[in-house]
Amino acid sequence: NFEQRLVLVSTSSWVQVPKNLVVRYGERSFSVRVNSHVLEEDKLHSAEILGLDPLRPDDGPLFRVPVTVIRPLKLNGDNTVQRDFHLAPYSTPRCFIQVPDGATWAELRVSLKSAEISVESPGEASGLRVVFQGTQLEPHRQYSHNGLRKLFVIA
Repeated sequence: NFEQRLVLVSTSSWVQVPKNLVVRYGERSFSVRVNSHVLEEDKLHSAEILGLDPLRPDDGPLFRVPVTVIRPLKLNGDNTVQRDFHLAPYSTPRCFIQVPDGATWAELRVSLKSAEISVESPGEASGLRVVFQGTQLEPHRQYSHNGLRKLFVIA
């Protein structure tokens, strides 16, 4: 008969798990409590739940359960948000916004405050090439069905 005693540890205080778990030959589950109210809005937060052997904790975790929470920004009364992003090659600035109830469209305005714009290769138009990707998550739908991806140049 197989039996493994485990110590459960969360890597973040906003994820709470039981202290111990006993795994036997069948399925086993445990409760996880996520306190998302303490997390900052408009950010992606990640943590892990680690299952350790209490007799050999230095061997590292026997399993890891990733926990990812996105706490979206709630819009103000006029349903607008204004953000400044520093754009750099290979960077991906993100903004997570809670879609207002009943919303059927969104408007994006982009302006350039200051930048060093250069031509990357001969024959190309100079400007800052930016890819915008917007995705609305809806229950029971693939995110690719609710997405938009556009490339534009700011000269």
